[in-house]
Amino acid sequence: MRGGQAPPASPPPESWTGIGVDGCRAGWLAVRLSERGREGRVFGSVAELDEAWGGPTTLILIDIPIGLPDHTSFRACDAAARKLLGRRSTSVFNPPTRAALCAASYAEAADLNEEACGKRLSKQTWHIMPKIAEVDRLLRAEPTLQDRIREAHPEALFQALNGSQPLSHRKKDPRGALERRAVLETHLPDAGEVFEDIRGRIPRRHAAPDDVLDALAGAVTAFRFADVLQTLPDRPERDSAGLRCEMVVPGLSVEQSP
Repeated sequence: MRGGQAPPASPPPESWTGIGVDGCRAGWLAVRLSERGREGRVFGSVAELDEAWGGPTTLILIDIPIGLPDHTSFRACDAAARKLLGRRSTSVFNPPTRAALCAASYAEAADLNEEACGKRLSKQTWHIMPKIAEVDRLLRAEPTLQDRIREAHPEALFQALNGSQPLSHRKKDPRGALERRAVLETHLPDAGEVFEDIRGRIPRRHAAPDDVLDALAGAVTAFRFADVLQTLPDRPERDSAGLRCEMVVPGLSVEQSP
């Protein structure tokens, strides 16, 4: 399976900034890479992040569902990511329906989701609902931001960066962390140093080591491969709010995994 080309093409490398973002205990962990340097920082909101670091020569890849279904638990981008990941497909979970976003409790969210699509909401999804709702509000208010704030799944990024080969270990396994660092270092030689620097400066109570790895995968992809991104699926649909339901991956060799 190949994804579709994801415009726009990147500006010249010397002016380009790539940012990877992952939700963390203290908010949003962002890693910024450019020819001018490398930096990691925790932001309280994506709007704050974009105000501080965003701009026309910036691409932000974020691990959060963008574009939500109304009457189904299915998004074609999730199905495409599962197909790509093969045995690691369980790392892709269904997003909530838009109706569930307004819920004040898990029970209410599960009920609203079931009413909308026939399936109850998972606890895993419920725990990140505030972050899903935050990004949804931001992009609905400023739809053009989706040209530079785009959804990416870290495991899909790691696999694409690994020549489309599945990784051997889970990311929370120490062997998996080392494996992912090695993958990133093939595309950014100082990725290991960047990882250790960020991990040393940001307390673990604010962001876990795997949060740093996931954000760094997005940053490496946005920095090195912004001009060859591909979308999953190749023709993204739009939700009822007009947001694209897509994930992006580096278009190095995006083939179906075994």
